[in-house]
Amino acid sequence: MTDSNSATAELDFADQLALLSSALLQFRLSNKATLTVPKRRELEQLEEKLDEMTAQARARGVAALGKQISTALAEVQAASSAAAAFLEKIKQVEKVIATVTAFLGLGSAVLSGDVKTIVAAAKTVKDTVTA
Repeated sequence: MTDSNSATAELDFADQLALLSSALLQFRLSNKATLTVPKRRELEQLEEKLDEMTAQARARGVAALGKQISTALAEVQAASSAAAAFLEKIKQVEKVIATVTAFLGLGSAVLSGDVKTIVAAAKTVKDTVTA
């Protein structure tokens, strides 16, 4: 599973756990008058366990997103270094324009914060400087 799929799956799972916890809370509150004290406590404990699992799943999802961002940052740094080295060597105006344009696209992608767009833009810079 890719980091992107992993992050999405973990966060989706956390959402489902949170919904289940909310439904259990609603059930417990709606049936408060008919539930025995031990059953109410048991339901409360189940809610707490669901909430703990929700937090753990969210933390795992955020960690997976962190890996994505780390990978994208490495791509940006590699592309930036390659572009700088390439610009020192080239003499053709068209190559300079293409490289700077690709790098501007990368900058826009970074500002958007969209990991897939960043990776695609970094690839475009890499392709431009190796052409």
